[in-house]
Amino acid sequence: MKKSLTVVAFSVLLIGGGLLGSCGTEDSAVSSSTPSSAAPSSAVTPTALTMWMSKADSAAKDDLVAGFNAKYPDTPISLTVTQVEEGDVGKQYLSDPAKTPDIAHVPGDVVNNLQSQSAIAAYTDADVSTYIDGDISNSTLKTATYNANLYGLPFSTNTFFLYYNKSYFGDNDVKSVKAMQAAITANNAKEGAAAVANTLAIDITNGWYVQSLFMSEDDGIYADDGTSETETNIAGNKDKAFSVAKYIRGMYQATTPGFELGGDTDMKVSLIKGETKAFVSGSWNYSMAKAAFGDDNVGMACLPSFVLSGTTETPWKSVGDYKSIVVSNASTNKKLAQKFAFYLVSREGQKIRFDDNGGGTMPTSISLNADSAFQAKNPFAKVMGAVSENGVFRQNTCLKFSSNWWDASKAFVNVIKEKPSLSDDELKTALDTLGTALVASIAS
Repeated sequence: MKKSLTVVAFSVLLIGGGLLGSCGTEDSAVSSSTPSSAAPSSAVTPTALTMWMSKADSAAKDDLVAGFNAKYPDTPISLTVTQVEEGDVGKQYLSDPAKTPDIAHVPGDVVNNLQSQSAIAAYTDADVSTYIDGDISNSTLKTATYNANLYGLPFSTNTFFLYYNKSYFGDNDVKSVKAMQAAITANNAKEGAAAVANTLAIDITNGWYVQSLFMSEDDGIYADDGTSETETNIAGNKDKAFSVAKYIRGMYQATTPGFELGGDTDMKVSLIKGETKAFVSGSWNYSMAKAAFGDDNVGMACLPSFVLSGTTETPWKSVGDYKSIVVSNASTNKKLAQKFAFYLVSREGQKIRFDDNGGGTMPTSISLNADSAFQAKNPFAKVMGAVSENGVFRQNTCLKFSSNWWDASKAFVNVIKEKPSLSDDELKTALDTLGTALVASIAS
C-alpha cells in the first residue's frame, strides 16, 4: 500500500468514528490467571478456552466472558487468561506450539508473520458479515488481510503521540522540538522556577518508537514501500538515514535541555520528579500522564516536528497500526474461539474492555465511537484527529521487519547510547550493520 493511501485510509477511519489505542511499549510481563468465574446463563457445560492478553486488558476478562455467555447461552465458555504483553507475542507464539492459546491479542506487524507460518486461522467473509456488519471500517480490516483472507480482528488503534503538562507548555510550544526547548529554557530562567532537565521522554531504544524517526523520512526503512525482503533504505551511504542517525546521536548528546531516553520505568521517575514535562507514548500510559501532571493538566498532541538537517522542520509521524485478535490454527475449538473473538470486537465487547482497563484502548467500533455518551468519556478523540492530520505511517509489511527489526534497531541505538561521541564514520558503520541485519535470513 502506498504511503499516501495509508494516510488517507487512516484519516477516513478517524473521520468515520474509528479512533487510535505495543504494541510492545508496556513493560514486558507474563503471568497466568485462574479461569474466569463468570457463570453461563444456561445449563450447558462451558467450553474451556485459553487466551493471551495484556495485563491491563485482562482486567476485563470476567465481564467479557459474562457478556458473551449472556448473549450466546447455547455456547457458553470459560476462559483462562495468560498475561502476555503484545510486544512479546511475536517471539513467544511460535516458540512452543503446545502452549499456543486459542485466542491472542497481537500487534499488527505480527499478524502477517503468523499467517505466513500458517499459525492462525482465517475468518470467513460470512462471519465478518454476520458479526461485524460494517461496524469496523474496511480500511481497518484491510490492515489484517493477506492474500484476500482476514486473519486478525482489529480492536484498538495502536499508535503514539505526545503527552504534555498544559500548565507548563502552551499549544504552540508543543508544535516542534525546538519550541519545546525554548519554552523550557525560558521557564528555567524564571526566578524560583524548578529546573526542567528534559525536552521530552521517549524510549528510543524500543524499535516501536525509533522507527518513527526513519519513517518520517520519505525513504522509510525497507525498500518498495516497506515490502522488500532484500533491500533497505538504511545504510551509511544513505543521506536520509544518516541524517536520522545523527539526530539520534544528538538526542544522546543534548544537555541544555536533554532528553529522557529510558523505558517506562525511567520515564515515570523523571515525570514524577518534575524533570520532564512531556513524553511520547500511547493510550496505555494515560494513567501515567494523569499521575504526573494531574487530571486537569494532561495535554495530548501529535508528535512535534524536528530538524534533521539545515533549518527545515520535518513532521514527526506516528505509526498507524492496530492491535488485533487472532485464533490459533491448532485450536481444538476454533469455531467457538472465533465466535468469542467476534464478540470481543463488537461494540459491546469493546466498551467492556475500555471501561475495565481504565480507557487504555482506542476502539475500532464505528458505532461506539459515534455514541455521544462514549465520546464524552473518551479522552483520545481530539488527539487522534491531530495525529491523522500530522501524517501516519503503516509499519513495514515484509516478514523481515517483524523478524529482524526489533532486535537490530535496539542494538543500533544501544551503540549510540553507549558512546554518544561516535564519529560520523563510526555512525555510518553502525548504520551499515543495522542495514545488513535487517535483510538477514529469518531463522527457521
